[in-house]
Amino acid sequence: MDIRLAEVDESTGCPIVPGQITLASKIDGVIHEIPDHDRLLFEFMGPRDIVTALSVLTGLVVRLVTGVERLGNDFCKPTVEGPGLFFAGLTPDSIDDLRHLDGDRTLIRGGSKCGGVVSLTRSVLQPLQPFSKFEILAHYTPGGMKLTLCADLAIQGSDTTHDVPQARVEATMSWETMTVAGLEAAASHWKYGPPGKFLPHKNQPNKKPDPKRLQDILISQGLTWPILRGSLDLFPAAPPFVFFFEKSVRFLYTHFQDDRIGFSNAAGVHVLANGFVQTLHGSDCWIDIGTYGGGPFGREWLEEGFRTQDQISLSMAGDGLGRLRYQTGYGLEARDLFGTIHQSIKTLNVRAILTAQGLEISFEGELDDFDPDLIESHRRERRSTLQPLTGFALQATAPWALLLVRRFRFAHKRERFWRLHVV
Repeated sequence: MDIRLAEVDESTGCPIVPGQITLASKIDGVIHEIPDHDRLLFEFMGPRDIVTALSVLTGLVVRLVTGVERLGNDFCKPTVEGPGLFFAGLTPDSIDDLRHLDGDRTLIRGGSKCGGVVSLTRSVLQPLQPFSKFEILAHYTPGGMKLTLCADLAIQGSDTTHDVPQARVEATMSWETMTVAGLEAAASHWKYGPPGKFLPHKNQPNKKPDPKRLQDILISQGLTWPILRGSLDLFPAAPPFVFFFEKSVRFLYTHFQDDRIGFSNAAGVHVLANGFVQTLHGSDCWIDIGTYGGGPFGREWLEEGFRTQDQISLSMAGDGLGRLRYQTGYGLEARDLFGTIHQSIKTLNVRAILTAQGLEISFEGELDDFDPDLIESHRRERRSTLQPLTGFALQATAPWALLLVRRFRFAHKRERFWRLHVV
């Protein structure tokens, strides 16, 4: 696995994968010209990504790639030709769901709105011929996850089930491609290849990263978690067993979900020879924003805010804003209930702004005291002397390259910021 082998479209952030489309040249009078190709572009579409005449707006469009140019920022410029195939409702989560099954993994969908052969011109998706059903077969290989998508094409005025024309996709999503794209299916990579090696004499992250460059983003090998440059401070001071290995937090694991954002300190960040990263030590402080109330914090809040603005902020007070959890230092084993303790967030100030570097986001929060029953149990069972924290301050920057590969819709604004600012 090597991040340098990942091929990502510089325009959409979508993966380019080895594979082929097979399609009958003429169906119901419609001629489909399939040029020679050995790669495919996997475009995961959402309701706001594209103008379409289709009634279903979410799914995967598979397009033929006849050539790829590797750019100076490590992204690729594909040459896309011919018709595409639209598989309705197929999302990155659908691919991840296949990993939970043993052996070959199968997903079947059917109906009049399950997809079809399409054309894509000037970001307008037009249906050419509908599917009656499609099936996905997936299994792991040493090279990644092999996907076979077979679709029956709906034939007008025919009720026979014999000799139905089919569209077929054979593709392999490599381990590096799935890791860069954030697919949890990449977690099984350790079963198939050797672990990465530390770079000799150059194993620290780039001190002056290029926000445009794919290979300058920090992604944990296999886990797919992005690591952002930033800071985290606790007030009045961090407890003795928090930030134990690195007193100054410079890197943060970050989890963007639709209704929450999670952070944890990343200590001992090293770049592997394959371009991905590992940490020498585990996290000992975790912050979850919007976890317990389904609050306004999360990927959807960012997407909606940046749809019309370049800077958003919010101040809130009350229950359900999230919580801060940290190591106590007196846990006896990994899953000891007394190994960590948490405090709820009672006030929160959030500021997010788009800059030439990417998304810069900051949180400042005040914390509730310990829950009385919780701290009483810690004092009774472990003679805890911990005193509650009063607040925290967190800042992190997500570079444009990361926003692009993780399919943030506002990533299209990057070109404007690069024209206006010198990076």
